Amino acid sequence: MSQISDEQPENALRAIVELLKSWMLVFLNQWKILFIFLLIGTGLGIYKAYKTKPSYTAELTFSLDEKSGGSSFSGLASQLGIDVGAGSSAGVFSGDNNMELIKSRVIVEKSILSPVIIDGKTDLLINRHLANTNFYENSQEKPELYKELVFVVGQSRDTYTRAQDSLIYQIYKDFVKNSIQVTKPDKRLNIFHVSFTSTDEMFAKLFSEILVKNVSSLYIETKTRKYKNNVAILENRLDSVRKELNQDISGAAILKDQNSNIIRAQATVQSSKKQLNVQILTTMYGELTKNLEIAKYSLLREEPIIQVIDSPILPLEKKVQGKVKGGVLGGVIGLVLSMFLVLLIYIKQNYF
Repeated sequence: MSQISDEQPENALRAIVELLKSWMLVFLNQWKILFIFLLIGTGLGIYKAYKTKPSYTAELTFSLDEKSGGSSFSGLASQLGIDVGAGSSAGVFSGDNNMELIKSRVIVEKSILSPVIIDGKTDLLINRHLANTNFYENSQEKPELYKELVFVVGQSRDTYTRAQDSLIYQIYKDFVKNSIQVTKPDKRLNIFHVSFTSTDEMFAKLFSEILVKNVSSLYIETKTRKYKNNVAILENRLDSVRKELNQDISGAAILKDQNSNIIRAQATVQSSKKQLNVQILTTMYGELTKNLEIAKYSLLREEPIIQVIDSPILPLEKKVQGKVKGGVLGGVIGLVLSMFLVLLIYIKQNYF
């Protein structure tokens, strides 16, 4: 029983060796086919490397300094009915969420559709990208579709056609999958590194800068929205009180002039009421002015600081696909395919 068990692995190994020998003989007999495929693959690899445009990588590093801390403004909520929160409006912007926010559809599409000045002409970034990828040249065979896919500076986003929206979405998916890289070098620090790769050097630089700029604007707007609303509420109330105070001061002066020669005290009642309103409104005006200054100070304290540490500078890092590497890779692929094809033919002729 033990002898049989020992012989089984040996037989299996012997069968594998014999099979490999038979395959080697097949490959040797068909060396011309293998060699032809090797040459074809090498040639195609060199040609692809020659035709492939060099890529450029724009790199940008920025830091996020979040200002936080309560302020004396929160004490006004009970008096004025204003929502000031606790100063923690990070929400989607907290932690590593910022890395995903940079690659979000709303930010990427907004950046693609941003107007820029290149060579003295204002145009949308998306048009620069489409021209670089020869999109318009390839789509001229379909005039109607080509007409729908023209992007104009100043055009409202709501007026885009279905074809335009579809194209923008395809570009967004391609950028997120192949071009945009967001990392956080040190998990303990709020420093982010953004890189964008394109075959258009100027596009890579402009897009990476606008991408970070749009993220910064959204972040600051969201973090300070509550405090800006509070400032606006106080300013509106202050304007209303100021207008009413001016009216009562004028009314009190008119009544005082009218009652200057009147002896009866009853005639001065309206004048006294006006004077009282003026005093009340004056006190309210002073308190609102003080509270408005506190609100503005709270807004300054809450507003985060986004500082660009390193920005892309021309010329950008250039990456060229080597012809030798392309030829070797193409040759290997061609050789493997030819071996597979030869084996299929051999198996078909001998076993079927």
